[in-house]
Amino acid sequence: MKSRVPTDNQVNNNNANNGGYNNNSNNGNGGVKLPRPILIELFAALTVYLVALVFLLVIGSMTGIAFVIMGTVWTTLIKNTRQSNMPLNMMWKTCITHIITMGIIFAILLSFPLMSMGNTGKWRYPLEKSYVQLRHTCRLAEWYPDKLPKDAENCRMDYLPSMMQGNGYFAVSFDCGDDTAAEWENFGKENAAYIVPLSDYAANDGGHFDPTGYAVSADNNVQSIDPSLDVFYYEDMWKGCEEDSVIYVIYTNLDFNHPHTEAVIVNRKDGKVGFFTE
Repeated sequence: MKSRVPTDNQVNNNNANNGGYNNNSNNGNGGVKLPRPILIELFAALTVYLVALVFLLVIGSMTGIAFVIMGTVWTTLIKNTRQSNMPLNMMWKTCITHIITMGIIFAILLSFPLMSMGNTGKWRYPLEKSYVQLRHTCRLAEWYPDKLPKDAENCRMDYLPSMMQGNGYFAVSFDCGDDTAAEWENFGKENAAYIVPLSDYAANDGGHFDPTGYAVSADNNVQSIDPSLDVFYYEDMWKGCEEDSVIYVIYTNLDFNHPHTEAVIVNRKDGKVGFFTE
């Protein structure tokens, strides 16, 4: 029995029925040849993964996790489209629809303030400070330094964007040498409106802390009906050294619902410094 070999005209007609796309996956060298719409969409999906890498490693934002999930779903859609062997014109329409849809989701994710993961490494500080300034995620104190001290170690930072009626904050803590701790201790003493031992604040156990009696001068005496002071700090970093740590409150409006507070926390004995602003 003779085998039937399709003529060139039959091959061309078959390709024309498939919108010009040859369904054979292997080229002459045995490799896999991807259609152009798949290549374009795959490039867009890889760009999302690159953005996710930047957000996770550089900025340290949980939004990067959302981009990873988005990229995984997208590559799955690309795989299904590739395996469907649909005509080329239909493949173009499908890939363009995917790109437009994912582009809208990408823009929506970027429109929301990025959520911090509680980062380490002082090299991240200028980046996170710049982001807080750019997006106005919270009220940034003017005295926040552009860079952390050279001797800063064990650095931790965290920011929370303002949402609805809740205020955001930007907090930083690090270990340092005696000279740096002394410098910030002097800054706190010279600019504080309230000076609160961290041990007294920690004993409050998360409740409303009333700073009455901690004012530096009579002008700062509490006049609010229900005064409340809230200062964020990393409990695991300051645990065990509360007795030697002091909160220097540079500014506070003592408002529980819409707080605005700036504070420096210093432990001269153990060489620890913390910044807080909301």
